[in-house]
Amino acid sequence: METPPAPKYVPGNAALLGLPESQVHRLIAEQCYDLRPNDQGPRHFRPLPSIARDVAKSDIVTLMDVAKTFSNKHATETELAKLKAQDDDEGAA
Repeated sequence: METPPAPKYVPGNAALLGLPESQVHRLIAEQCYDLRPNDQGPRHFRPLPSIARDVAKSDIVTLMDVAKTFSNKHATETELAKLKAQDDDEGAA
């Protein structure tokens, strides 16, 4: 599933699966956003799901691409900083 089902479909999906609606919401969060109930995301991340809820279905893929791009950028910057710190340590020795 590329986009989560609209909230209006959760009760029907819950009935179809024989699960409580809260469990269906957790399954959707896990499948669509790779979030699990015990995940503690960074505080600055918390407003994003409520913002994403208002994004048009046709724009979700673009939103995911943008988020992945920024995630990759951050990972690259972090790795670069580690390598620079190692290089600085070796140069000081």
